[in-house]
Amino acid sequence: MSNVLGLAIAMTVSGCGATFDDHADDYVNLGFDLCGSTAKVHTFARSKNGRMRISCDDNRYFLLHNHDTLAYANELNGVYCLGKGFSTFRERHNAYSFECLDRKRFHIPK
Repeated sequence: MSNVLGLAIAMTVSGCGATFDDHADDYVNLGFDLCGSTAKVHTFARSKNGRMRISCDDNRYFLLHNHDTLAYANELNGVYCLGKGFSTFRERHNAYSFECLDRKRFHIPK
């Protein structure tokens, strides 16, 4: 009986740890991917439906619909913004619209 209880506690603790690690990884990734090298993440929140709301300390604000969007935003930042970050980023149901920090604007279909 004690082995079953110990296993249940270990599974619960490891599940909580993974959630915390995912949240921390997202926060760190957002600092580089969205805010760029000139700013830091000011606030980060994830709603129950998976949407992430991010504001940088230079007053830029981003809304990502899910974790996959974060990964794609990372790619867009590298390819179109040369890794410098976005001044705006908006996900729509059929496209991504964003402006790089160097003022270049893009509209990429999904």
